[in-house]
Amino acid sequence: MKRVLVRRVRRAALIAEENQPIDTDALLIAIDALIARWIASGVINDSAYAEAKAASLHRRGLPKTRIALKLKEKGVGTPIVDAVLAQDPDLSDDLAAALSLARRRRLGPYRLAEKRAEFYQKDLASLARAGFDRRTAMTVLNAETPEAVLDRSED
Repeated sequence: MKRVLVRRVRRAALIAEENQPIDTDALLIAIDALIARWIASGVINDSAYAEAKAASLHRRGLPKTRIALKLKEKGVGTPIVDAVLAQDPDLSDDLAAALSLARRRRLGPYRLAEKRAEFYQKDLASLARAGFDRRTAMTVLNAETPEAVLDRSED
């Protein structure tokens, strides 16, 4: 939030420099005070944000490593990211995330049976680019049905 507000102040200062100068130092101090007040009141909560974002990314089909990377890109601290990923066992299930991605993109068991062999390498590459390891990707792609993947993960 602070990065966004500081960027807007700097952009406004560049635009307003010709007409009427803006006291950016005072605005930056005001931003710090505002952020501190929001944190104290609970409006800004990195843990709650990280939990919600991690769950959303997992539903979209991202593996645990990519979720951690995305959260860190958004400015969430490493201790919070590690805590969020450790507390929710569903987020550790890369197989479920890979299956979710396969469903969204119609890969592997979601592809027509007669086209599966033809697109196997492309599907494998797609899952690899998404961040899944070879074993997880092959487990999803070699399954006859989505239910077979889920049954295999329970063993």
